[in-house]
Amino acid sequence: MENNHKNEFEELFLQLPEGAQGALHWIYANIDLVVRLCQNLDMAEEEIALYLDKAQERKDYITIFLLTIARMYLETDDTAERMD
Repeated sequence: MENNHKNEFEELFLQLPEGAQGALHWIYANIDLVVRLCQNLDMAEEEIALYLDKAQERKDYITIFLLTIARMYLETDDTAERMD
């Protein structure tokens, strides 16, 4: 089962543009930094969406991935606050 997921991930990874593959390699190599940056990003959802749109227009994959991760942390924080 685990090997099947690995093969599926590899197939999806190889379908990505080269720039996106490089960005994911960088994120993997710097995951501790990525987590710290994204957990502590002081941006509202509206700002993230604006910068994400601009990054997508430029095909700036590292920014796309970082903002997407930051959005995930923001949504997780919002969900936790609503549950309190």
